[in-house]
Amino acid sequence: MNVRLAHHIARFLLGAMLLYMGLSKAGDPVNFLKLLREYGMLASPQPLNLVAAWLPWWEMVCGLLLMANIALRGTALIVAGMFLFFCVAILLRALEIQSAMGIAFCAVRFDCGCGAGEVNVCRKLLENSAWFAISCWLLLSRHSARKLFPWW
Repeated sequence: MNVRLAHHIARFLLGAMLLYMGLSKAGDPVNFLKLLREYGMLASPQPLNLVAAWLPWWEMVCGLLLMANIALRGTALIVAGMFLFFCVAILLRALEIQSAMGIAFCAVRFDCGCGAGEVNVCRKLLENSAWFAISCWLLLSRHSARKLFPWW
């Protein structure tokens, strides 16, 4: 497969997935807020509410930017950072659940807040790691060397 074509496909798939994730969270903000609270990272309600209100829209904007090939490197950097954070957060929560339940790590299942419902933690970590790797590839690819707007 042509590298340029693979680049376009990866960019579009990553953008579409982010758009889907953002839409699913924005469609049920109360449930997303409850899921965020379960991570225990933000004790105060104000920052928790801010993240719950802001993150779905941020994901959708990043998805649209990737799909439109606008500000690709900057967007890929932001998305890579998001997926790195998501991996760490899911890993820490899974380790907490594993310890509390006394089960094998890959047997841990919970709703991570990604919009897909209850997921197997090993599969989700692998999936998020793949999206992180794709984001890094888009960031570092010579095909990403574009100006702010692709038509300039």
